[in-house]
Amino acid sequence: MLYQYNYRSWWRSHFFWIGLVVAVLVVTGIVFSVTVSLVDTSKNAHHVSPPVTTPAPRDWSSFFAKTVVGAKAAYVVDLGTGQTLYSKNASEPLPLASLTKLMTTATALDLAPTTTVVAITHLAVVEGWGGDSGLYVDERWRLSDLLKFTLVVSSNDGATAIAQNVGAMLRNPNAIAQQSHFRTASSTALVVPNAANLVWSASTTDLESDQALFVEKMNELAGKLGLTSARFYDPSGLDMSTTTAGGYASAQDVAKLLIYDATRYPTILGVTRYPTITISSLNNLRHVGKNTDVLSLSGLNLIASKTGYTDLAGGNLAIITLIANHPVVIVVLGSTIPGRFQDVAALASTSAAVIAAGG
Repeated sequence: MLYQYNYRSWWRSHFFWIGLVVAVLVVTGIVFSVTVSLVDTSKNAHHVSPPVTTPAPRDWSSFFAKTVVGAKAAYVVDLGTGQTLYSKNASEPLPLASLTKLMTTATALDLAPTTTVVAITHLAVVEGWGGDSGLYVDERWRLSDLLKFTLVVSSNDGATAIAQNVGAMLRNPNAIAQQSHFRTASSTALVVPNAANLVWSASTTDLESDQALFVEKMNELAGKLGLTSARFYDPSGLDMSTTTAGGYASAQDVAKLLIYDATRYPTILGVTRYPTITISSLNNLRHVGKNTDVLSLSGLNLIASKTGYTDLAGGNLAIITLIANHPVVIVVLGSTIPGRFQDVAALASTSAAVIAAGG
C-alpha cells in the first residue's frame, strides 16, 4: 500500500507541471499562427515590398581637395551606393578617341548575334592606319572574338571592319535570311549569319555606305541610352580632321556607356581587365595582343577598362574597378598619355579613402 500511495502522490505532484507546459505550448502555437496569418493578410492586401532606403547624397569634396587631376574632365561614381564621389566638368562633351569603341561594341551587339562571321576588309585596313593591330585582309572572325581583340588592343581596323560588316547586314537583310550555314576547315557548320560573304567583294562605295549606316545606328542607340551629349562620326574614334574628332561625349555619358556594356556583355568587356589577349580567328590565325591600359599591370582590381588617344582628344581612360567590394566607375577625358593613368590612379586612391570612411 505504501508503494501505491507514493506512486499516486508522485503523479499528482508532477501532473500539474506537465499540464502547464502543454498549455503554454498550445497557447504559443495559437499566437504564432494568428501572427503569421495577420502578416500574410497584410502583405496580400497591399501588394507592396518594403521601401528601399537610399542613402542621402554626401559631399566628398573635402576628401578630393588634395587629389591632383590634370584631365579636362573627370567623373567618379560608386555603383555600390549610386553616389557620385567626384565630378570635374563631367557634363562637357569632349573628343573620345578610342573610347568610341565602347559604342561600336554596344551597337554591333545590339544589331547582330555574337556568332556573326565578319571579315577584315581592305578598306578597313586602309582606314585603320594601315593594319594597326596585325589583322589580315579577308581574314574571318567570329564577331564576339573580334570585339574582344579590338577592345583590348584598341584596334582601329577591327572596329572599322565590324562597322562595315554589320552595316552590310543591315543593307542586305534578305541575303542574310537566305544564307546557308558557314563552315570552316576545322569546324562543323556554324548556325550564324555570315556577313563576310557580303563584304569580301563589295565595292569601296558600298563599304563606305555600310559604315555610314552603322554610324547612324551608333547615334540612334546613344539617344536610346540617354547619352545626351554624345555624337559619333567614325566607329574607331579616329580624328576626322585636324578640327573634328571621330566621336564626342561627356565623362558622365562615357560612364553610362561603360556600365551598359559591362552589364549587358560581361564576357566581352571582361577581357579588358587582362594585360594580354590571345585569340584565334576562324582562319586559325593566332593573334596575341597587349592591353593598351597599363593599369591592367598594376594593383587595381579591374572589372573593365578602355583607353583612348588622338591629337584632338589627348589621353582618355575609363575603367570599372572593385574597391572594398564596391564597383567604382572612373572616367578621365582630355589628359595626356601618361597623365590619364596617373589621374585614374589618384582618383581610385581617394575613392578608397571615401569608401573606408563610409561612402
